[in-house]
Amino acid sequence: MQGNMKGKVAKPPGKAGRKNCGGFNLEKALGWDEEKYNMLTKCVNELATEKLDVKKCFSKQKPEIVQNVIQIVMRKLKIFDVYVSDWPVHEALKLRLKYTSEIARKQAK
Repeated sequence: MQGNMKGKVAKPPGKAGRKNCGGFNLEKALGWDEEKYNMLTKCVNELATEKLDVKKCFSKQKPEIVQNVIQIVMRKLKIFDVYVSDWPVHEALKLRLKYTSEIARKQAK
């Protein structure tokens, strides 16, 4: 999983949360302890709710706001320059927005 971009950790193949479809389990891929992983999900969940439209999936969000959220999470977790393209936060944010947008869609029916 090591990347070649100056020693940064590359994203595993596939999408987080899609283990049975060629993806990976985000928590296992990171190899963090439970406390740090929970900090990631808590921070992502709070900032997504605060700054993004959680009724929309990741691809429907404004890119500049998404990037701002990612940068805030990276600073809070002190993981700048560790992961290629900040993939852990991208993947956690995609998972959260997939969950919240699906709930919103079901409630709208």
